[in-house]
Amino acid sequence: ILPWLKLQLRAGGVAYANNNVTRSSVGTISKGRGGWEDGALGYYKEGKKTGFTMNYDFFLLFNKKLSDFSVDGLLGGSLYYTKTKNLEASTKNGLSVPGFYSIKASVESPIVDAETKTKKVNSLFGTLTLGYKDTYYLEATGRNDWSSTLPQQNNSFFYPSASLSFVISDFVRSLDKNLPTWLTFAKLRLSAAQVGKDPEPYNLWNTRKFEFQNGTRVPIVETIKKNSNLKPEIKTSYEMGLDMKFLNNRLGFDFTYYYSSTKNQAMLVDASSPWSQQWVNAGKISNKGVEMMIYSTPVQTKDFRFDLGVNLAKNISTVDELANGVNHIYFSGDPNMPVKVGAVPGGKLGNIYANNLMKRDAQGNVVVGSDGLPIPETGNGNLEQYILDHPIGNIEPNLLMSVTPSFSYKGFTLSAMFDMKFGGDIVCVSEGMATAVGTAKRTEYRGEYKEINGVKDYYMVVPGVKEDGSLNDIPVSAQTYYSTIGLYKSAKGYAEEFVYDASYIKLKELSIGYNFPSRILKKTPFTALKLSFVGRNLCFLLKHTPGNPDGGYDTTMFSQALDYAAVPYTRTFGFSINVGF
Repeated sequence: ILPWLKLQLRAGGVAYANNNVTRSSVGTISKGRGGWEDGALGYYKEGKKTGFTMNYDFFLLFNKKLSDFSVDGLLGGSLYYTKTKNLEASTKNGLSVPGFYSIKASVESPIVDAETKTKKVNSLFGTLTLGYKDTYYLEATGRNDWSSTLPQQNNSFFYPSASLSFVISDFVRSLDKNLPTWLTFAKLRLSAAQVGKDPEPYNLWNTRKFEFQNGTRVPIVETIKKNSNLKPEIKTSYEMGLDMKFLNNRLGFDFTYYYSSTKNQAMLVDASSPWSQQWVNAGKISNKGVEMMIYSTPVQTKDFRFDLGVNLAKNISTVDELANGVNHIYFSGDPNMPVKVGAVPGGKLGNIYANNLMKRDAQGNVVVGSDGLPIPETGNGNLEQYILDHPIGNIEPNLLMSVTPSFSYKGFTLSAMFDMKFGGDIVCVSEGMATAVGTAKRTEYRGEYKEINGVKDYYMVVPGVKEDGSLNDIPVSAQTYYSTIGLYKSAKGYAEEFVYDASYIKLKELSIGYNFPSRILKKTPFTALKLSFVGRNLCFLLKHTPGNPDGGYDTTMFSQALDYAAVPYTRTFGFSINVGF
């Protein structure tokens, strides 16, 4: 439009289709998937998911320099639309013909489920950056969204941000002053921002739904109460950072302190009858912490160089308040697991709560019954509150760290990456399940083989006290003990027995390479050539769990508390070639 003003229009879209098939032959031994899926009777399911997303954007961009000042930014808007369709059909009560995998083979009328979701968001936004003498910079942004997943009275939400940076070293030089010889660069930055987020579609109103059973249409009983007054989630954050370099960039650090609070998070919480759960805007959650990146070159000669980088991060998350009438939150997760993950007002986020606890005395000793086995805790009739008051762990680590040393000698290079986590807890569900059936390593200890009351078996005495406070001396079958404390789904076992320190040190990557000198490449079309041998996920140098201390079968908070049927990391080796022309 003008030399300093431009208009940009953009449109884009993504479409996808996924087809999936699940089948079990007649006679398959399985733990059951719930509903009518029974491997022993045979099972078949087909599913198809399709979707597309469209984005339409316009940007009015400007960039102007006025003497010592610079101004640039943009004004824009966007239209976002997405639609997904999911269709599934499965057999009911087995296959009528073994080996015939088709919906037609369903013994009873097949189960069909169809779902369509749409979402639309309209937005207006802008950014503005002001600079002065390439030393001071002020940046501000603003955005307003209108979302279809919110009720009309709350569907518009605005969130701004602002940041200020000051290059201290350039400022001193602009005053014709000399920096200390040991100081190369210094920069201070401050920022404040808000980010808005809308909930998932179709959580505002309960609607009537039906399904067909044996040809008859019957209503589906909804157990989750929707909320027609949901508000957008708003996250407010503040950050301060200092970037400094010394000794001609031989040493430096980038330090950041941050604080953020999130209010009106849309969450499912327990509800009174006839509902099991309800959607609410769940209070206020805060995060604060520090991050530091240290980079250095401790040794540098003509032919040899040693670089060392260290990253450190510490975060603390707390639940400052919850919605009225809500005394806890649990994150969404697998209901078949023996624990829940959540928080209580004023507590740390990510507490691990066991479904069952052993009864303990005031000194923390396990209390056993007349049969010699741990007595389950009842909480004096209020077990849930007792469980909330006695979490068995927390997923949040005390410190995250990575170290990256690198050595180079003439054309050869050797570098590594170490990942580290210190603190935090994890429940080894895999070991708990193995304990229940006697295949875990801990079950190698079975006590003494002897005969008691005419029964020959391995007997052991559970460490703890009797109900009268005296030291336990009642022998119990090792098999009975391990099957009692071992885990099976959500109702059986004691997860507290399988809590481990989630700390670890891992050699994540090791690389050896060679840079060919330019004199060798003179008669080739290359200006640079490097060959490297790289190994990744090589080993754990420290860990406390019998399985994977990383935890998490997905990215949810819930799964971070669990080591469950984790596939070991794949150790990989490979070559890489980097060329320049």
